[in-house]
Amino acid sequence: MKLNMCFDLKKNVEIEIFKFQQARQNPGETMNLYHSRLRKLEAPCKFTDVNKEIKSQINQSCTSQHLHWKTLRDSNMTLKTLLAEARVLEVSEQQATNIESPETANATLVTSEVKTARFFK
Repeated sequence: MKLNMCFDLKKNVEIEIFKFQQARQNPGETMNLYHSRLRKLEAPCKFTDVNKEIKSQINQSCTSQHLHWKTLRDSNMTLKTLLAEARVLEVSEQQATNIESPETANATLVTSEVKTARFFK
């Protein structure tokens, strides 16, 4: 018999909310990956409006200052719209980097395509 079947281990919701609120987007982490990580962290939190909580957490902890400004300008922005804006900004920033540094453009593009392909599998 497995040990976890013998004991009913309940997660402390307050601790799980604390972990969720401490999450930050890591440098180089795409918004898709960060969003997925937040989805996993929110599961045990029992939020009544999950999308609102995730949107708020992204707004407070994303690495993109441009995205942060956009969300502050539009208080009615949904999580879906915020994620779409984040993807547009990521692609724009990547393209600008490629223009500014053409010798690394091909390597960066391949890396970005591989990450995107893995996300959508």
